[in-house]
Amino acid sequence: MRERDVDSRAYAYAYLLRTTGDLPADFPVDREFTLGLFLPQEQAGRFGRPRYPARILLLERNELWLYVHPSLGEAEIAAPLSGVLVMETEKFLLDCNVKFVLWDREYDVPYSARDEDRVSEFIFVVKQRILKPATLTVFVDAAKFGDSLTLAFANFERQELLVGEVVIAGLFIAPKKQLVKGLFRDTATWQPAEYIALTNRRLLWMTDRFEGFRHEYGVHCRYCGIRRVRELALRDTELVVGIGTQSWKIEVGSAYREPAEQFAKFAHGVLMKFAEPDAHGDG
Repeated sequence: MRERDVDSRAYAYAYLLRTTGDLPADFPVDREFTLGLFLPQEQAGRFGRPRYPARILLLERNELWLYVHPSLGEAEIAAPLSGVLVMETEKFLLDCNVKFVLWDREYDVPYSARDEDRVSEFIFVVKQRILKPATLTVFVDAAKFGDSLTLAFANFERQELLVGEVVIAGLFIAPKKQLVKGLFRDTATWQPAEYIALTNRRLLWMTDRFEGFRHEYGVHCRYCGIRRVRELALRDTELVVGIGTQSWKIEVGSAYREPAEQFAKFAHGVLMKFAEPDAHGDG
């Protein structure tokens, strides 16, 4: 039995919603769903105010619904799964975020790293719905360009891939230590790592770049269904990816122009076989 005097703003942890009986009593939700996720509001906000409220994500057959705590008076948001161009996940220490990019809008869903397990379970199901597998000829060994994956990025890749998802081609630019000349002494900085991979489900971009600098303990992932990609080409020292109304620009530097061009040509040849005939089609 759900207690009507519950205030879910006091809840500290995320949890999965499998039936309507799992919904917090103070969320007036009257909707059937296949899977849901409750996310608590930030517990230690700046100046005593949380940066984000308690929220609920509900996954239906063809739509994703977002509800914020009713105390804010905001209407629920519906996002058709067929309209999701790009998904992003960001994990840097305690601050994490999931972003859904549609043709005409985007939604950020921030959360704490302590809730990562529950969020990952939910997002795994969403990805399976959005990232439809393509019938591709997959070779035993992926076409690899650039550097070998570091242990950190090999783990990021393993954690990110879905069951049955395989990498067809990948370009990795390892983090590089650089010395910046100073008046009295040199300062060491790190060039962030960049990894872009083509799988039988998606085009995936992973980087440890955070606010312009390398962050050793985090990763930012962007991905889209392979049928969404309308352009993949090297322009000077940038790998440019066009996805609907979005454009990714991945700086590869002059040292990686040759492997980046090889990757772009290889991946482009595969992707063009599965380009969307309709710009607003499924991913």
